[in-house]
Amino acid sequence: MPNVNINTDRLWLYPRHFHLPQLIDDLDLLQTLTDPKGPMTEAAVNAVGHKIDEVCMAAMFGTRKTGETGATDSAFTPSTSTNQVAVTIGNGGSGNVGLNVEKLL
Repeated sequence: MPNVNINTDRLWLYPRHFHLPQLIDDLDLLQTLTDPKGPMTEAAVNAVGHKIDEVCMAAMFGTRKTGETGATDSAFTPSTSTNQVAVTIGNGGSGNVGLNVEKLL
């Protein structure tokens, strides 16, 4: 059996903290406690969801930290040989067939 060397770089994840600047007075707080699906709670949930989407989209093609100590920066390199799948995969190479199982694998 031939020797197979695979990439075993460690990927690092650093937590980030965000604050929700929402002004709530005592009356608002009392209403929130009695109605967990109220407009203030829904606004807070929507704001957190929007921030999560924003962070994920920025990280999609951003630089990542790799290596044993997380000190190495690895940039996303768009390349047809490593990160992109040809549109002709799954139909014998004759035109775009859309998303199929072969492209996902």
